[in-house]
Amino acid sequence: MSYTGQPVRRFEDFRLVSGQGFYVDDIKIQGMLHAVFLRSTHAHA
Repeated sequence: MSYTGQPVRRFEDFRLVSGQGFYVDDIKIQGMLHAVFLRSTHAHA
């Protein structure tokens, strides 16, 4: 049996498109810090 040209069944699709997926941004670690980058609207400021 040749798999070339056959559709591939992806089991994670429903979870991702329904909003139930788990992403790196969802990870919360105790003591985690956040950073913010501010950029000037003026050149060389």
